[in-house]
Amino acid sequence: MAEAYRIHSSFGLFNNPLVAGLYDGSDVIIPMDEIEQPQATGIDGIEAAGKPHKTFGVFVITYGVYE
Repeated sequence: MAEAYRIHSSFGLFNNPLVAGLYDGSDVIIPMDEIEQPQATGIDGIEAAGKPHKTFGVFVITYGVYE
């Protein structure tokens, strides 16, 4: 039986999920290029040098209703 899931980046917990669907046991592919870095308040911006979202991939997986 498939289970509904949502995968969020730790950089955007309250954004739309990177991936959502019904898990059936097959591989889930996470699109790493779609993750935007959060911007700090009071600083001109965070440079994309090093692309931390590609080297530090932390995700939050939730389950429940699939929309």
